[in-house]
Formats: sequence, C-alpha cells, structure tokens
Amino acid sequence: MKAETVEDLKMFVELDDIACHEPVDLSARVEIFEKGTAPSGEPYLRLRLYDSSGWVGAFARCGDWAGHGLVDGQLRDLSLHTADTPKGQRVLVAHPDYGQPPCERDALDLLPAHRAPHPEDLGRLIELVEGLETEGYRAFVRDVFSDPNFAISFVTGTASGRCHHAERGGLLNHSLEVAEAVSVATERMSVATCMREAGILLALFHDVGKCAVPDAHRIPEKRHERLIEYHLQEPMAALRKRDRDAHDALWLTIAAYRSGETYGAPMAALVQGVDQCSAQADVAQRALRAGRKGYWHRFCGGRAVWMPPRDPERPAGWLGST
Repeated sequence: MKAETVEDLKMFVELDDIACHEPVDLSARVEIFEKGTAPSGEPYLRLRLYDSSGWVGAFARCGDWAGHGLVDGQLRDLSLHTADTPKGQRVLVAHPDYGQPPCERDALDLLPAHRAPHPEDLGRLIELVEGLETEGYRAFVRDVFSDPNFAISFVTGTASGRCHHAERGGLLNHSLEVAEAVSVATERMSVATCMREAGILLALFHDVGKCAVPDAHRIPEKRHERLIEYHLQEPMAALRKRDRDAHDALWLTIAAYRSGETYGAPMAALVQGVDQCSAQADVAQRALRAGRKGYWHRFCGGRAVWMPPRDPERPAGWLGST
C-alpha cells in the first residue's frame, strides 16, 4: 500500500486500513524529535514525518536503521507499520523501505507544514509558483526550498523585529503579499514574461536576507538587501546553467533592487513600492487593534507612519488584512 502524502497516511490510520501485517510506503522528510530507550532497553528515535500536507509522529528502532543513515531533515522512503503499546495505543513504527528506486518528490511538496504558524500560506506559495510560465523559474524556487533548514527559517521567520509582520510566520506572509500584488499589478501589462516573473520572484525573496544564517557572525554584511544573493547563490548558479535568459533577467532585477537604480529594471521599483504598502498596511492594522484613531504614529524604530482616521461606516479591518 502506498501513501502519496502524509495526509493520505493519516487517513489510512484513521480508517483503520493499516494493520501490523500490512505496511504503508511513504516518502517524506524526517525530523528526529528525540531519542529514548524502551522499557526493554532497546534504543529508539521519535520522529516527525512531514510534507506540505501535514505531519505525523512515528517511532524508529535504532537497530532497524543501523547502516541506513537516518539523518534529520532527510527525504526518506519509509515502510510504516502499526504497533500497539502496553497501554493500548496504536503507534506508527518506521522501517527502511528496501528494494525501491530512490524517492523523488518536489521540494514544494515537502514544505514544513509541522512548523508553519499559518499552514494556509504554504498553499498560497505553491499556487504562486505553479502559476509561473518560465520552467527555469519554477525549478529555481524548488532549488531554493530543497534545503529543509532554509525552508523552516523562511516559513517561521518574522519580517521585522518590532515593525511590520513581526509575528512568527510574518516573513512568508509578507513575502507572499508582495509577490501576489506584483503578479496582479502586471498581469495585463505587455511586459516580457521573464522580466515580469523575475519581479515576482524578487518580491517573493526580497526579504530572504532576514532568514537565519548559520555562523552569521562570519558574514561582514548585515543589511538584508545585500544578503539576497548570499542566500540564493546556489539556486542562481543552477538557473544560469538551466536558462541563461531567465537568470540574467532575475539578476538584473535583484541588482536594481539592491542599488536603487531601477530605470533599466522597473519591476524592482514596483517591488519596492508594494513592499512599503504591505508594511504600512500591517502597521495601520496594528494601530487599529491597539485602539489608535488615526494620523501620525511612531512605529518601526521611531519612524512616523501616517494613517487616516478610521471611517465609522467601515469595519475595523478596512485598511487591509494581513
């Protein structure tokens, strides 16, 4: 029996279609949650198996995985059996899946749903990428999210420390808001497809420099705009080999965004404007929730933000939603 997604697996378990003698095969990312020792003295690992559809807990006996290199964050082929605990609880036990070709799943199918503060944003991300016409750009985004540590950082991170979208998951929410707005704003314009979609990708990753960086103290540059290429360097190199025109359009747009010289790459200027609109709208929403009634307020490190007085004829969320 084969489960295509974690959600399928959960359905099998809930419907009691899986029994001790009938394993279910699954390809998913593995997160090692903790290590322990059973009452029998046998060491085991407690796992979270996840993809973009959800996550499920499982156990793995260390002896079963000896020589198979079970590593945190891996995409693994698993053979899952059920077992009943002495307390009558049914649990999943993961074994290596022998004799099968290596699993192949799209990186966007393996986003960390178990970590996402707003799981619905994962669906928005997938829909945005699937709407790109340039195959090289779709592959580029898959390359970006193939690193599970980066994916977790991007999905759970904040867009700022104490300004806009400062809650967990705010980075992805803000990035999607800007990318979707750029897509809508340009869909009726006669802009070359690769340039338009380069703008959408810049919008999606314009704050990627705010993601966690291992050994960040070794990086002399701290401004997040300057770290876009640092985070995207390997996917950019792969894109250059795959589609030189798409690479050059994206590189030009990123360079214009960083330098502010946007005459030759107007999509970068559009991203800057929409970015500011998204940030201001979120700040205004927070002001409304705090009971403030309009005009100038100081958020974002002391910078003054103007917001119109609230219209009593409109609901509290009329300035937009986050």
